[in-house]
Amino acid sequence: MRKMIMGFALLLSLAVCAPAFAADLKIGVMNLQRVVEESQAGLEVQKNLRAKFEKMNTDVEKQKTEIERMREEMDRQGMALSPEAMQDKELAFKRRVRDYQDMVMAYQRKLKSEEEQATGPVLDLLAKVVEDYAKRNSYSLILDTAGQFNNVLYNDASTAEAVIVSKRHAGVVPRALVSDNPYLSLARIATLFAPEQGFIPPGVHPLAFVHDDAIVAGDASIHPFAVVGPRSVIGAKARLFPHVYVGEDCVVGEGCTLYPGVTLMSGVRLGKGVTCHPGAVLGSDGFGFAQGPEGLVKVPQIGPVVVGDGVEIGANTTIDRGSLGTTEIRSGAKVDNLCQVAHNVRVGEHSILVAQVGVSGSTSIGRGVILAGQAGVVGHLTIGDGAMVGAQAGVGQDLPPGARVSGSPAYEHGLFLRNAALMPKLPEMAKRLKALEKEISALKEGLKNDDA
Repeated sequence: MRKMIMGFALLLSLAVCAPAFAADLKIGVMNLQRVVEESQAGLEVQKNLRAKFEKMNTDVEKQKTEIERMREEMDRQGMALSPEAMQDKELAFKRRVRDYQDMVMAYQRKLKSEEEQATGPVLDLLAKVVEDYAKRNSYSLILDTAGQFNNVLYNDASTAEAVIVSKRHAGVVPRALVSDNPYLSLARIATLFAPEQGFIPPGVHPLAFVHDDAIVAGDASIHPFAVVGPRSVIGAKARLFPHVYVGEDCVVGEGCTLYPGVTLMSGVRLGKGVTCHPGAVLGSDGFGFAQGPEGLVKVPQIGPVVVGDGVEIGANTTIDRGSLGTTEIRSGAKVDNLCQVAHNVRVGEHSILVAQVGVSGSTSIGRGVILAGQAGVVGHLTIGDGAMVGAQAGVGQDLPPGARVSGSPAYEHGLFLRNAALMPKLPEMAKRLKALEKEISALKEGLKNDDA
């Protein structure tokens, strides 16, 4: 155990640096992932987890092979089977696919749980080493640069105004706010101190234009050069920054914020607490054209855009109005900057569209879906609840609930990672293949000569 601790300390001394941000504040950074992965204890944990993963992966591949066999059998027998028999086979196939998906998700949960259990003691030991190192070297703060949110590994409570920790790290400091989700707690606390943007008090500024037929709540703020069209309704405590355009028959719900340059074309309806960042355009025409004898004829886009409560829409994102139906962004969804959502698309509750995502027309995205940066989804698809699509993936077929896909065209994420790992090795593998082909040719030639 002592050797393991010394190994941790050695790696820590290599990973930590100390920029002097203030005379009485000494901050260090370290790569926790590197320390854990390169330590003796960490390597042992990885070895055990790898063995368990390989066993699980064998079971998964076995089930996958059986599903492929069933599909091939259906293809071969399709013409010979009666409709009733074919329907029975299709139902059996779908049940097997669902069982396979359930098994994969169960294995993922199990592996994650075992990883947390296995790494827990290692992290606890490391926390003690970090604390000892920090105290000996008079650090005020040590951050984990490999963490998603620069997690605090050590904090000298004597210099901190507030400390938020998980239960596991509650003993590191004498006083702390203990939370099951420290980052979520930080977000909620920071919200209380975040300065509110905007400098115009409630009311309609003289340089704004509000149509006589529009309704504006008395405590809404309409900034200079904002425009509100006829029959539109601006709810209580809503804020329209300069150069916001709200067309006719729109509804802006209570507490909405439309930052500079936001455009709502006619018929857009926003729920409560919606935030639209600068340059966002909602209700622009969907891309619809019919081929006529003299060229393309525009198909009028007359459906609305409906946005639920608590939705956030990033800068320069465009959400097209429905052609005949509705384009819908449901409550709690978050759409990043520079995204394109086409006509008649439905985005489910609490789904996330990361920057530069493009979703084609009439696609339905379920609840809690994540589309990573630059992912593209073709039209008329259904993306099941909880699915995750990797960065730059191209989705061309329906995805079941909980699916994990990457690549273009998109396929199972684990297989994508394995293929990606092989890609750099392909040139060397090609050389070896050519060499083997030459050896085989030489052997064949030798056999011919022996026969002669």
